[in-house]
Amino acid sequence: EYRRLGEARELLGNPPVTAVTATATKEVQLEILEVLNCRDAVQIVTGFDRTNLAYRVINVPGDAAKLEALRTMLQTYPKPGLIYVGTRRESEMLAGVLQGWGVGAAYYHGAREQGERNRVQDDFQSGKLEVIVATNAFGMGVDKSNVRFIVHYRMPGTLESYYQEAGRAGRDGGEAHAALLYSLSDLITRKRLMEMNYPEEQLVRKVLRSLEDAPGTAGDVIGRLGGFNSTPVNVAVKLLLENGNLQSDGGAFRVVNAKKSVDYTKLHTRRRLEGVALEKVVGYAETSACRRAFLIGHFGERLPPCGKCDACDPSLGNLGSLPSPKARAPKTNRGAALVSNALLAATRGQRLPRDKLIKFVTGAESNMLEAAGLMRDPLYGSLRDAGRVTVSAALDKLLREGSLQLEAGCVVPSSGGAAFSNSSAGSSS
Repeated sequence: EYRRLGEARELLGNPPVTAVTATATKEVQLEILEVLNCRDAVQIVTGFDRTNLAYRVINVPGDAAKLEALRTMLQTYPKPGLIYVGTRRESEMLAGVLQGWGVGAAYYHGAREQGERNRVQDDFQSGKLEVIVATNAFGMGVDKSNVRFIVHYRMPGTLESYYQEAGRAGRDGGEAHAALLYSLSDLITRKRLMEMNYPEEQLVRKVLRSLEDAPGTAGDVIGRLGGFNSTPVNVAVKLLLENGNLQSDGGAFRVVNAKKSVDYTKLHTRRRLEGVALEKVVGYAETSACRRAFLIGHFGERLPPCGKCDACDPSLGNLGSLPSPKARAPKTNRGAALVSNALLAATRGQRLPRDKLIKFVTGAESNMLEAAGLMRDPLYGSLRDAGRVTVSAALDKLLREGSLQLEAGCVVPSSGGAAFSNSSAGSSS
């Protein structure tokens, strides 16, 4: 980690150093100086504003609408372009979809063989490929100046990574587009991943006790404990190994110091900082102010409204009629309250992930709901007439307002208790 560079510099006799970074907030700049013990260093910041980039955020209710929006963008934006996705599997899937649309596309991720990755890069550089669908493994060291658009198909984890990846468009100074396809489901996924990457102290103690009873692999521990995802268990094992509680013996782990206390402070701090970073991405996606000013302001620069992002003027860079489904708005406030109250009632009865909850209240068929006996529940199908998109929008609103919250991937009433809307009071008509 770069935080240990100061130790290395000290071992070398504290020689003069030059520290260079593409994206760093003021806080990170100060941290770098502290790590390197160069508090009196000369700082040169050349500026973050890229005036030729037009920033846009497109709100989509789900993956079907996201695909349609992407198709419209590919028909509208000049090429070549890059599409950033969240997983290797998705890069392969989406590249196949684009090829089916007649787009010269290929996928790129870190697990692909080096020769194939080189071929994809060369074909993109030479113009043989129009679009690359990639994970964040693509970009380092790649300098193609005429990229005309960058689309983030999934929500990035930090504004720093978004700025850096979006900045790969328009390096020739020509007009270019940076678009984010934003949905609440992506935010939910990000938060769920964050939960798994930072296991609770109780789980860490369970993992330690399990390995104290009998040495084994992380897979053995998962089997013994039951009901836990592999990611938090693997993270817990790594934490205990780094802390000196465990020793690795081939693929297995055994306890060598069960009494050594674990310092959870760093873990909690990292989790808090990751949560703060994610909330800033949400702020960018949901702001009604200038997106360029918001993004560049994150790095400490103040800018006037740019006049060319979708927040400043939605007609600039208009994609035409994006075929995102429109919710059937309830005819009255009372109708909206009925939808919200039905969702609140459903979450009091059972714990369901977001997509399963929507299927439950809209009466959609589901093997999981049928196996759990929920298709015989009185609330099953209670919002069938409202429609999936309306219900999805109402559920998103309740999550944003805090009436509902996510707990272990399921939608549940908030800790303060879900309050039912009074708008539905009164006689029915």
